Amino acid sequence: MAAVDIGSRVEMLVDDSLIAWRQGLDFRLTPPVRRETAIVLDRPWEGEGAGAYASVLEFGGRFHLYYRAGINTSGDDRDTGQCLCYATSHDGVHWEKPELGRVAFGGSRANNILLRGFECHNFTPVVDLNPACPPSERIKATAGYQPEGLFIYVSADGLSFRRLFDTPAITVGLLDSQNVLLYDPAANRYRIYSRIYQPAVPGGPCLRTILNAESADLEHWSRPVPNRYVQGPQPDELYTNATVTCPGAEHQLLAFPMRFVPNVNVVEPRRSPGISDAVFMSSRDGRLWDRRFMDSWIGGGLDRRNWTQRSMMPARGILATDPDHFSVYVLEHYCWPDARIVRYELRRHGFASLHANGRGSLRSLPLLSAGGRLLLNARTAATGRIRVGIWDVAAGCFVPGFAPEDATDWRGDATGRAVDFGGGRLTGFGGRPVELRMELELADLYAFQFDGDTTH
Repeated sequence: MAAVDIGSRVEMLVDDSLIAWRQGLDFRLTPPVRRETAIVLDRPWEGEGAGAYASVLEFGGRFHLYYRAGINTSGDDRDTGQCLCYATSHDGVHWEKPELGRVAFGGSRANNILLRGFECHNFTPVVDLNPACPPSERIKATAGYQPEGLFIYVSADGLSFRRLFDTPAITVGLLDSQNVLLYDPAANRYRIYSRIYQPAVPGGPCLRTILNAESADLEHWSRPVPNRYVQGPQPDELYTNATVTCPGAEHQLLAFPMRFVPNVNVVEPRRSPGISDAVFMSSRDGRLWDRRFMDSWIGGGLDRRNWTQRSMMPARGILATDPDHFSVYVLEHYCWPDARIVRYELRRHGFASLHANGRGSLRSLPLLSAGGRLLLNARTAATGRIRVGIWDVAAGCFVPGFAPEDATDWRGDATGRAVDFGGGRLTGFGGRPVELRMELELADLYAFQFDGDTTH
């Protein structure tokens, strides 16, 4: 079996990609915790329907939030009264809507409107992670829809944008919702995730589903094709996708689609029928997705105003708001007078875990690592523990000094604490595969990492 080179990467336990065998362990989805309201969509220029297709990103030492707003008098997605609005924050918790002085509304430029026009319907900025990207184009954005197609925009500061090319990147599919551009460092390719409306299986009903396309140069794109899923064709309507590379684990793609159930009402509908929630899925190649978790990742809860159409729509982006936590942002109360974007928080790289309700064990695939200390992102009950050994595949035995009996049982709750092998660090294994062998008791394992620190 070929070894997987993980180097010093953080490897999240969101699927079986690195697991050769497990017993007594189940994958458990970790819903984030609702925190405070980031912004309320209450300004006169924001209008009903504000907050959709939001995007959050970090650059220049601050956090940035973009969202759709504006007065759409025609109900047409191409209404020119639509706006792109902007907010900023130093910590991801406290947000302000600065007076940008760029676009007039009601005779004044004292507002946070960044752009105005029909392109603002789905204008989605992202940070380009390509190390070869020139600073003048560090912020990329997509906007547009049929029949013209989806165009790419660039910016140095995230405030002033220009079209990168006169021709669209893609023209296939339904481009009227949020389309996401990203650079995938594992593949050295750009990807666009968009939407199409077609049967999931031949002869079946038409559903909203996700398309993907790729490019080496941002100008020439493959024809978009539907995402494939490990579990086979998906039964749900996936309205948006909110696809990202995970901060600190950029080889892993994550997506947080808004799952839409049309023509179903729980409470009196707002503008149109339907209910929605947010779901979670992951991929290592950008094309084949693992969607083992079918339940809500973020649901409407006991708040009745979250049980109307297109509420619980995740913003595109994950912010590392402190060393132990990620923040994600969700549109609540869509089309209600008190619509708002709310911050949700979860442990860093803790989207899912391998969970031991009693006792369980696992053996990893053969791994090539950077060595050093083995860090675990994990938690145990007070009576729980994690025992770890490092197996030398070629020698057919545990690495001397790294057998389970050489390690102190790992207990507690931490996002990156080393397993104590008596102070020893894995060295001399460059190019030599090892396996992790673990026993978990009343514990969750979220992620692991060899940190590459081979000094004593």
